[in-house]
Amino acid sequence: PATALTELIVPGTQVGDRCAEWAAQSHSLSSLSLAATLISDEGLAHLGKLPHLAEFNLAACPNISPEGMRHLEGLAVLNYLAMSSSTVTASSIESFQRLPGLRTIAVVGAIPDSGLQETLERHWEFVQR
Repeated sequence: PATALTELIVPGTQVGDRCAEWAAQSHSLSSLSLAATLISDEGLAHLGKLPHLAEFNLAACPNISPEGMRHLEGLAVLNYLAMSSSTVTASSIESFQRLPGLRTIAVVGAIPDSGLQETLERHWEFVQR
């Protein structure tokens, strides 16, 4: 059952929001990689309630918008977040500032606004891939 999961790594698969809803049942999930999947803002709404999620990879997920990143504000122990450059906006950075445990942000792709990149570098360990 999903309740026993501590780690789920399914990059590059057809996983979508139904899987996110299923995975959100696991209150012990601490590491989740959904890179290059079909997850959307709707799926993030479910996953944003995981109490022990510390590592989250959302890079190359075309269905996630900058607004959807707000769903992550409830992830109090999140310390590592990977995402696509298209989700880096002033509003998503504002959401990240509400994450007390966040230490590292990894971004795949170039961030077109140098001011946004400077903000990321100033507040967190920033890795660009």
